[in-house]
Amino acid sequence: MKKLILLKYAELNTKKDNIGLFLNQLKRNLESKLSPYSVSITFDRGRMFLNLSESYFDEVIGILQKTFGIHKIMIGYELPNNQMETI
Repeated sequence: MKKLILLKYAELNTKKDNIGLFLNQLKRNLESKLSPYSVSITFDRGRMFLNLSESYFDEVIGILQKTFGIHKIMIGYELPNNQMETI
């Protein structure tokens, strides 16, 4: 199982038609702050996922803790094909 970081946003969930604008801006801010690291960022309306090497997990979390717009930082695991046996 691959470890990843899951981010939840606070007030961004309350935006209506322009939520995409705010989420894209948060993604660009994160890409800028995390440019020294090889991080892949994907998101949907409720959360953002960061795929990165575990070797600099703690450094990235330290940066995320100082980033405006993030409500909660959680560690998750990516499972292949949502296999219930693995869970």
